[in-house]
Amino acid sequence: MTLYETVVVAFVVCVLFAIVAIAVSVAVATVVWVYWRGDKGGRRAEGTGQADVRKPRAIPYDPERLRRTEEEIRNDLSSLVRDRSPVVRRLAEAHTKETPKMCIPAPSTFHFRLEPNAVSKQAYASRDAIFDDLAVAYQNAIKAFYAAGCRYLQFDDTAWAYLCSQEELKKARDRGLDVDHLQDSYTKCINKALEAKPADMVITTHVCRGNFRSTFISSGGYEPVAESLLAKCNYDGYFLEYDDERSGDFRPLRFMPKDKTVVLGLISSKVPALESKDLLKRRIEEAGKFVDPARLALSPQCGFSSTVEGNRITEADEIAKLKLVVDVAREVWG
Repeated sequence: MTLYETVVVAFVVCVLFAIVAIAVSVAVATVVWVYWRGDKGGRRAEGTGQADVRKPRAIPYDPERLRRTEEEIRNDLSSLVRDRSPVVRRLAEAHTKETPKMCIPAPSTFHFRLEPNAVSKQAYASRDAIFDDLAVAYQNAIKAFYAAGCRYLQFDDTAWAYLCSQEELKKARDRGLDVDHLQDSYTKCINKALEAKPADMVITTHVCRGNFRSTFISSGGYEPVAESLLAKCNYDGYFLEYDDERSGDFRPLRFMPKDKTVVLGLISSKVPALESKDLLKRRIEEAGKFVDPARLALSPQCGFSSTVEGNRITEADEIAKLKLVVDVAREVWG
């Protein structure tokens, strides 16, 4: 089997695992309902413009859900995976030796967009008071995923992208969030959760800037959050979107620790146009001024579909982009 075929199969396996992960994410932290309010809530932008993120309804957090034990989460995970896991495992074992990756929402995503009444004061004194229980819930989830056989887990995180955007920070201030201390709060919560990570398990994060039907939700370079996100969070690696000017330059990568990997999302998952190999190589070389090139990698900027509607891109376009990843990686790193 060629490297290209292996990558395609591994991608399909990851998508299947992601479907399971979406289902179990409710057992990871809490119950936060987002509802769409028809003509009152506005509408999503089409094309590759900025998405209109609608306001979430205030549903009080249930502390008993948030304080679920590892055993409870593991039981839920086992029941959900029972029917799907054999199919995914056979597909993986038959076509690749790569480790499948599970993707779940990051702890910070359960906090950033909370409205003032989203957390019941009977359960917590304030929205910020959920962090300790949230971290413990994630510790239990990490242990449960590990017990189920997962060795590669990814926290998908939109909150750090919001913290790069002055527009989103203003919205957060208007919601009454203490934006001046969010980076510190999120770093502590994430690191407390990661204390449960076994030595032979890898946990990375993907900083997502929005991907609904080829739209985006956040603009702004990584500089405002680089030190906290890259130098202080105890992840094993980072998937950073760098597909266009909204993500800024590579200077923030100077904060990357020398023992971690950063995957450059240089190839757009939003548009069908195929990127130039020469341009990709030049951008990798530019990033190499701030990070040892041996610790760099290449990927699409995000997934090809974040919802059932998918992005405005065909399956043939997706395959061409995956092939481009493989071809450029071979030529740059051998």
